[in-house]
Amino acid sequence: MGKQIVGSKRILYVGDLWYGSTALWRRDALCQLGFIVDSVDTSLRSNWLLVKLVNIFHKLGFGLDLVGANNKIRRLIETNAYDYLWIDKGITIRPGTLRRVKSNCPITTLVSYSPDDMFNPINQTNNYLRSIRVYEQIITTKSFNVAEFKALGAQNVHFVSNSYDPKIHRPMKLEQRELIELAADVGFIGNFEEPRLNSILFLVKNGVPVNVKGKQWVEWRNSFSQLKVDPFFYSGVDYAKAISATKINLGFLFKGNRDLQTQRSIEIPACGGFLLAERTTEHLSLFKEGEEAEFFDNDEELLSKVIFYLKNENARGKIATAGYHRCVASRYDYLSVLQDCIKKFS
Repeated sequence: MGKQIVGSKRILYVGDLWYGSTALWRRDALCQLGFIVDSVDTSLRSNWLLVKLVNIFHKLGFGLDLVGANNKIRRLIETNAYDYLWIDKGITIRPGTLRRVKSNCPITTLVSYSPDDMFNPINQTNNYLRSIRVYEQIITTKSFNVAEFKALGAQNVHFVSNSYDPKIHRPMKLEQRELIELAADVGFIGNFEEPRLNSILFLVKNGVPVNVKGKQWVEWRNSFSQLKVDPFFYSGVDYAKAISATKINLGFLFKGNRDLQTQRSIEIPACGGFLLAERTTEHLSLFKEGEEAEFFDNDEELLSKVIFYLKNENARGKIATAGYHRCVASRYDYLSVLQDCIKKFS
């Protein structure tokens, strides 16, 4: 997959650019496509006091811009002519800032990209809702958001599936000590949610050992002998290694976001991992059931398939390998997906 040159087009990219963020991977993909990319980082890094303050105001619908992203955008647009202003999620970016950009540089296309359900109240702010009509192109990974954006006056809305970064999400060769540390029969990496807990406990109570990785699971440490909890944040290469070391990787959806697919839906097969996820129309369109991934509708079917595939290593391996090849052949990587997006509105 070579670098695709787009000439000297420039992008001002705005997003949470901390290590392991999906925004960082999208920015890097745009760089690989040949864009000249300037960045505005909206993340608060590890300042937990500021993060807590922002979350309090966010719940009230206000997106506090404590990093001065709006001012940084205004300053950059005064001295540079950008072809695109690319806002990743953008809950702190004001509509007035977007209008100022268009006033200063009419050729700039205003792009909003969101990996989240922006009609879930936890993802909304007044800034974002008032900006929907101002953005000229909106990209969403939630198919049901398309009609909802249009109902609020969005100009152009594009649905894309989730993606992966081949530099990070790839089959990993693990050292012996890594295998000992990370090996799991059944594993899940992600945030806590009650339905996820219920399904995991169903497996555990039926004698299936499950390894859960994520900060929000800490209170469940030492609760069941068959449940192992690593209360740490796994990202980047560590995340890929954990997937590669796990026989069956669970793909739970986030009910609060009305998910039909998630990042891990693509990342697990891209890492060469065996994916066992909740059955949805979008999952079935991404991977052939029983050939490239496996799916379930309820806890009983989940348990049945876990037991079967733990006993059938060859079948499990064939599916994991086919899932990986599907990711490559169908161009599920960020570079390919964003390249197709830009073609639509260039």
